[in-house]
Amino acid sequence: MDGNTVSNSDDNGISVQLFAVTSGTPDVTISNSTSTNTTNGDGITVFTALSTLGDILIDTVSATNSAGNGVTIVGGTGTINSAIINEANSDTSGGVGVGIGLFGTTIVPNGTVAITGPGTVTDSGTGGISNTDGVTIQLVGVTGAPDVTIDGYTVDNSGQRGISILTDSDVNDVTVSNFAVSDSGLVTADSQGVLIDLTNVAANSLTVSSTSTNTITRSDGRGLEVILDGATLAGAIDISDTSVSNSGQGTNLG
Repeated sequence: MDGNTVSNSDDNGISVQLFAVTSGTPDVTISNSTSTNTTNGDGITVFTALSTLGDILIDTVSATNSAGNGVTIVGGTGTINSAIINEANSDTSGGVGVGIGLFGTTIVPNGTVAITGPGTVTDSGTGGISNTDGVTIQLVGVTGAPDVTIDGYTVDNSGQRGISILTDSDVNDVTVSNFAVSDSGLVTADSQGVLIDLTNVAANSLTVSSTSTNTITRSDGRGLEVILDGATLAGAIDISDTSVSNSGQGTNLG
């Protein structure tokens, strides 16, 4: 799907839903598209379950005034090569701004789960519900140990966390980089500006870095929190080039 403009939808603005697709390994792409004013649904979304797919890509899109989530990929049981959102903007969403959630999904070896910019997310969680992060990747029961990346996002006014990576599944290299996060925790108290939770998982490396300086300001909870309880990391942990100010606490690694 390419070059679509949708406005004033009662349900989802632009949606691809694939159930039990098992013939071949088709790629799925939504690109160069815009959704504005969804009354009940998400702005732009791909949902898949019980399917065998190639690469899932949402590229160069924007969602404005989404009652649900802004821009998302949601995967259930099945197999994919990768899940990538690139250059997505979300302005005013009842739920998550830009996010990928995979639940019971198998990712092929050397696969990738990534949200890459440049992108801007403002006013997520306006519906007043919890779990309304600005930019988030969540992996639950995922196999394949993919690389996980969030890079190049400016996030402002998040209902819960500004940026988060939450996984109970083993991963390879985890990277969060080149971000500016402000005003997190507007709905859920004590929310972090940036949260990376690797509790009880195995990972190769963890990097928080920037080509200039990451900034986190006015978080209701900690500015940057990295949770490594019970985690096993084979490689390096590199947290650098990050400034935290006017937050409940500064930076916590532990």
